[in-house]
Amino acid sequence: MPLKYVEIANKFKPKAVNTLLIGEAPPANDRTYFYIPKDPVREASISSAIFQHYFGKIPVSIKEYEFMLKQLQKHKIFFIDICDIPLRISNRVYKDSIDPAQLEILRSHIPNLRGKILEREIVIEDENIIFLLPSSHYRTQLRKEFPNSQFYS
Repeated sequence: MPLKYVEIANKFKPKAVNTLLIGEAPPANDRTYFYIPKDPVREASISSAIFQHYFGKIPVSIKEYEFMLKQLQKHKIFFIDICDIPLRISNRVYKDSIDPAQLEILRSHIPNLRGKILEREIVIEDENIIFLLPSSHYRTQLRKEFPNSQFYS
């Protein structure tokens, strides 16, 4: 049974969001997700980057991971993805290590992202939206839609 990403994330959604972090899509394995505590956390993951940035460390247990998720919620920081279906855009099998079909799916969701944010009852200024690890393959499109947002690689 596929994971219900929005439902899982909403357990940690603050009533008001001051900082909205946006990634690409849930992992392609359909078993893991940012809002599902795990141990160990991979060093080169979006989870480790977020926790390292806000807490100066990576959680070493599921209990600590969950505590950090609750701290993000307390500080009104929330994470969503551009696309709510699992994608695997980076893939060494393809030229430039990018799966063109998966990339196109992601790109097709960008024009609807602002509506998705509102649909999820997130009221936020573009200046408080941070796109995490945006690929150069769609960064221009994001900048056109969200010119005042921040981009971190």
